[in-house]
Amino acid sequence: MEFSVNYSEPLVRLVEQGRVQIDRFKLPAWEHLIDAAAALLPVYVHFPLNIGCGLGDAWDTETDALVDWTRIERILHRTRTPMINLHLSPQLRHHPALSDDYHDPDSLARITEAALLDIEAVIRRWGREMILAENALPEPSAVPARSRVEFISTVVRESGVQFLFDISHARLSARALGMGEMEYLFALPLEHTAEIHITGIQRLEGELAEKLLADPPKEFDAAAFIGKDIDHQAMTEDDFQFLATVYGLIRQGRIRQPWIASMEHGGIGPFWELSLKEATLAEQLPRLYHMTHNGVAE
Repeated sequence: MEFSVNYSEPLVRLVEQGRVQIDRFKLPAWEHLIDAAAALLPVYVHFPLNIGCGLGDAWDTETDALVDWTRIERILHRTRTPMINLHLSPQLRHHPALSDDYHDPDSLARITEAALLDIEAVIRRWGREMILAENALPEPSAVPARSRVEFISTVVRESGVQFLFDISHARLSARALGMGEMEYLFALPLEHTAEIHITGIQRLEGELAEKLLADPPKEFDAAAFIGKDIDHQAMTEDDFQFLATVYGLIRQGRIRQPWIASMEHGGIGPFWELSLKEATLAEQLPRLYHMTHNGVAE
């Protein structure tokens, strides 16, 4: 299992100085970054593609249009990215009639049908082994039922694709649904796991909240998350312990071993840069690298 981290300028400095060791950079689908990043380390790309809107294909959230597969194929070949990730993320804008109730059975049925329609189109083009479906986190722009573990498990198991297990998304979804985090985890399609995402979870408040409100980033609606727990933060000790539990389940064979585990703290853009401290990366990445390659907490 390899260990990667979101590409960022502080991370590049740490790698160049030999202060941290990682196996590759995780990049957004921005072609202008590829050459510079690949000159230092191997890379792979995480694509901004959603399914569940019921449009018969994936939706590119950066271009706000149906996916341009020619562009995706070009990036795949340039970076040797082994799989195409799809976020299980039906948006309210595409389902305006659906309920805002997490537990509404009609919403669950409709988004499941829509996601299976979308993902089958992608499978026809690329094959099941190439496709990763990622569990999403609760957010105001999305149909709340997407957090339901039944939605995620049904789409992954019925389509037969790979599962991108985002640990923090699962924990935040469990909290929103009033479920235990381990209860939620064990209901996921863990036997399909091919990639894992790691982040810390912290409350959006204090200095970071003030900075985001003063100069709102385009990446997300910061005001909607003030006072709430968010991911993509530095790890807390609780996060490390939960990750140690997940790695233990991989060793036991209860979660299929993924090809890579990616730390998503940091990146390019105002939100990512404001929430990132180079010293924190320098402190936490060696521990995460060791855990990923040795399967132990310390």
